[in-house]
Amino acid sequence: MAYGHTTSATDAEELLMRKTLFLYHVAANLIEQNDRGTARGEQLEEYDKADGKISFLGPKKLFEEFRADESTMKAIRDRHSEHTERRYLCNQNKEEIHHQERETMPIQDRSE
Repeated sequence: MAYGHTTSATDAEELLMRKTLFLYHVAANLIEQNDRGTARGEQLEEYDKADGKISFLGPKKLFEEFRADESTMKAIRDRHSEHTERRYLCNQNKEEIHHQERETMPIQDRSE
């Protein structure tokens, strides 16, 4: 398998986390696979994110081996859990900041 991307003005950490989350969904069979024929005698599969921004294409055998490897699946589940926790904490922080901003606004400026 290979990885490539073309991005500009994008947070690399967020991009990698989105890729990891999508890979978790692929590994957990939450994403429908698309058959892509064969290459070099190997049956190919592709998994596409609904928004078209992320996809994985590779030999079916490699996806099966990935799913069968317990340590790999544990690692991807752990990353997914970390990402989910980080997003939760980030959203909490945003809500706290918004609340603090509203508390310090003069009453006549509170239009929300």
